[in-house]
Amino acid sequence: MKAKLFILTIIHLILISCSNDIKEVMKFPSLKLTPSQTADSVEFIMADSSELRIILKAPRVLMFKENVSEPYTILPQGLKVYFFGDEEEQRAGTELSAQYAVRYEWSRKTDLKNNVIVKNYKGEILKTDHLIWDELQRKIITTDYVEIITADRKLIGYGLESNDDFTKYSIKNIQAEILFEEEESESE
Repeated sequence: MKAKLFILTIIHLILISCSNDIKEVMKFPSLKLTPSQTADSVEFIMADSSELRIILKAPRVLMFKENVSEPYTILPQGLKVYFFGDEEEQRAGTELSAQYAVRYEWSRKTDLKNNVIVKNYKGEILKTDHLIWDELQRKIITTDYVEIITADRKLIGYGLESNDDFTKYSIKNIQAEILFEEEESESE
């Protein structure tokens, strides 16, 4: 009986002594993530069977590998990526650029934001403010506003899914299609 009374007294003392004033708690420094690695003026080249596949250029890279649920890399000043295809006409490649990006190492997805532009080897241009590049599925997707400009039209809509070299794409919700008129040359 004395043991139970002693335990209850200890628990009671712990409970009443553990009240936290929110102002006191806020004084403690918060856990601040710092990059595991940083680099400036980065150029990453990826090849497969001695064939050039990707060149990625970024002014600044911040890698976070500690105290995170999934390692990731932030490109706070943007990036430019050049993709190179197998077919002869695709050797010119596809270009992708954004003003900000986060790449998640394990899921192999890159979240691109702010003035995202993709241009394929045919000269077709995609413009949006948010795009996800899924390296494993070799797709780029968004649910945001998109514009696609081709030689003869401009497509406007919301949502897009495409292969990662932007040669096969579909807009999920087309809002407008603007056809460009061919300029007639004067033969005088």
